[in-house]
Amino acid sequence: MIYKKVAEQINSEIIKLMKKDNLEWKSNFKAVGIANGVSKRNYNGVNAFLLMLISKSRKYQSPYWLTYNQIREAGGYVKKDPERNKHCNILFFNNNVLPKKVKKQIQEEMGLLIKNNPDISEEKYEEIYEEKHKARLKESGYMVIRKFSVFNVDETEEIADKFPPPEVEITPIPKIEVFIKNLGINITSSAVSTPCYNFTNDTIDMPPKYAAEDTNAYYATIFHELIHATAAKDRLDREANKINSHSYEEMSKIRAKEELIAELGALYLCNHFGLADEKMQENHAGYLKSWIEALDNDHNYFVSASSKATKAANYILEKALDLNIELDKAQVAVNPTKEKADTDKELETTELSM
Repeated sequence: MIYKKVAEQINSEIIKLMKKDNLEWKSNFKAVGIANGVSKRNYNGVNAFLLMLISKSRKYQSPYWLTYNQIREAGGYVKKDPERNKHCNILFFNNNVLPKKVKKQIQEEMGLLIKNNPDISEEKYEEIYEEKHKARLKESGYMVIRKFSVFNVDETEEIADKFPPPEVEITPIPKIEVFIKNLGINITSSAVSTPCYNFTNDTIDMPPKYAAEDTNAYYATIFHELIHATAAKDRLDREANKINSHSYEEMSKIRAKEELIAELGALYLCNHFGLADEKMQENHAGYLKSWIEALDNDHNYFVSASSKATKAANYILEKALDLNIELDKAQVAVNPTKEKADTDKELETTELSM
C-alpha cells in the first residue's frame, strides 16, 4: 500500500528536484532503426515506413531484415508456415545508371587517354573518369527501380545469434514480472514501438527491453503506462478516457493532468519496488516539470494529481494480489521445488509490504 505520508515524502523530494535549473526529461529508450542485418544500414523513405508498419503489426522484436540469399549465406532458412506471408517487398532506387552505349563510349575515351598519356597517374585517371561519368549522367542518365523480398530475423531459423539486437537485453526482475502478469493487462511489444496505452483495446505497447537505457528505466516506463491504464472506464474512470469528447483546449489540459498522475504513480511504484535511484528521480522530476509548465505552473494540479496517483498505484497493487495466475513452467524447469518456493516467498513478501 502507498500511504499518504510516504507519498508526501516522495513529493517533497521531487518538488525540490523540479526547482533545479536546466532540468530536462530524457527518454528511457534508445531509438532503434530498421536496418539490413548484414550492412547494418538503416532503411529510409518508403522502405523504412513499410518495414516499420509490418514490424509493429507482426510484433517483430528484431530490428534487422535480410534478403533470402543473405539468410542462406548466413547458414539459416525461413521458418516453414504455409499460412503466413513472411516476406516484405522493398524497392531499391538507382538513379545513376548509364546506357550501355554511353558506358562503352567512356571506356573508349579513357583508352585513348592512356594511349596518348602513358605516364598518367592513377589519381588523375580516376579524376577524369569521374568527371566524364558525372557529365554523361546529366546528359543521359536514368533511374532503375528493383524489387527485393526481405525477411525479418524473427522469421528465420538457426541464425538469430548471428544478428543479435543492438544492445544487451535487461535482466527481468521476477517479483515485478509476476506483479505485472497478475494485472491481466495485455502488453505488446515490437522493435519500432513507442511506450503508450491504448484505451480502445486496453493494451500497453512497449519497445523491446534491449532498447531501454537500463532495468530501472524499463520498469519505470511500464509503471507509467500501467497507471494510464487505471483511467479506463471499468477501472478508476478518470477524465482521460473521455478526452476526445472535449474541446482542443480542454483536451490539452486533461492530457497534462493525466501525465502528472501517470508519472507520479510510476514514481510511487518505483519507490515501492526499490527502483528509485538518483538518475531516475531527476528524470521523473524533469517530466513532471514539463507538464506542470503546460498547466501554467499551477502547482494545485500537482496536489490533485498526487492524490489520484496514490489511488491508482494502490488500485493496481491490490488488483495484482486479487488475481491469481499460473507461473510459466519454464520458470520452474530447473529446480521446480526450489523455484516455486522462491516465487511463493516473493509473493508473500509483496503481500506483507502492502
